[in-house]
Amino acid sequence: MQFDPRIVSEEKLDRAKTALVDTHSLYVLAKELKDGGVPTFDVSALAQSYGGRAFANVIQNIVLYDTIIVDSLLFQVHSDVSTACELFPDIIKGIYVRCGVRRKIGGLVGNIAGWDRVDQPPFGISRQEWGWLQLQDASEKPLMDMLDSVAPDLFPPEYAAGQELQDDLPPFPGLPLCCTNSMMTLARAHFYLELARELGVALSIDPIRSRYFEVLLARLRENIQRGTPEKVLAFFEERVLRQSIDQYPGLISVDLSIPPVAELVVTIAKRKRCSLHTAALEVRESKNAVRFRQWCAQLRALEGQGRAAAKEQAEMLDELKQVCEIWRKDVHEEVEYKTRRLNLEKLPLIGQVLKALNMHESVVIKDPVLRPSRRYSYFLFLNDLIRQPRN
Repeated sequence: MQFDPRIVSEEKLDRAKTALVDTHSLYVLAKELKDGGVPTFDVSALAQSYGGRAFANVIQNIVLYDTIIVDSLLFQVHSDVSTACELFPDIIKGIYVRCGVRRKIGGLVGNIAGWDRVDQPPFGISRQEWGWLQLQDASEKPLMDMLDSVAPDLFPPEYAAGQELQDDLPPFPGLPLCCTNSMMTLARAHFYLELARELGVALSIDPIRSRYFEVLLARLRENIQRGTPEKVLAFFEERVLRQSIDQYPGLISVDLSIPPVAELVVTIAKRKRCSLHTAALEVRESKNAVRFRQWCAQLRALEGQGRAAAKEQAEMLDELKQVCEIWRKDVHEEVEYKTRRLNLEKLPLIGQVLKALNMHESVVIKDPVLRPSRRYSYFLFLNDLIRQPRN
């Protein structure tokens, strides 16, 4: 039995600042970042392959959340998870799942998805997506087998007193058979949905598996608990970018399926000739990103807290909506300058002279902004996503 600082308990989770990921996300993270080289691929490559899309998704998570959690058992069976944690030691953590919680999740997965098998692509999934899903599910099968057979040996440091572990004694609950059988099944995907729901945290969905989840949840009439930062980004892009682009059909070409934060990280790495690891940390630790995470966490923490909290959420979102309208027209407004109109007629003495000469029309003045107002400062990170990075 080891009490490992990489492992956190449910009791210590800050749910408003945390997202759950699966091992595939951390596998591609470890694979792409451990060499430390300057990226040579174009940003468009992030949308052209399974690895690129998965990598872009997890890099965005690193920036958008204070903490990324993964099942702590993976630290005992999968070296890539440990490698990813070494790359981001204060960000990636293992979540210790109590045996009673595992037993509950296993029962839910067995009842809901246990009898499903998929021999053909579900409606709405392309053959290429289906092939990627089959490869992913095939790699998930041996991983689930290992999780099923291993006994927990790493525990959160706060459990050192031992009282919290009294109920977590052998025999340990295994995974339901539907998660470890050899056929392609919805159960392995549904396991992560139920774990995120039980923990009360956002689930960051692998982009390939996300289509799988859409089909599954459409049938079950359920929703994925998406993270607040992703929902805010989607709202911002729809209001600012998509509405602007749609005004010029056929004249602007941009792939909005590429996660915007990953695009920013790759662009900075190439411009500064640094590694993706260095660029990801630079973006994450920037003042703008920190304040954006704080704003999103505050918005998320108000969920389900009653009428007063709902009113506060609405006021926060009104400010976001206002920012979208401003930056849809001019990304520099309220960031580099503040536009105002000066009515020359109102100028003392000279105003009446200008009016007599018919030269009194107002003029536009752009006053430099030395420090953006507080209500805009939370959204400056969104502004960073739609402008060329500063050198």
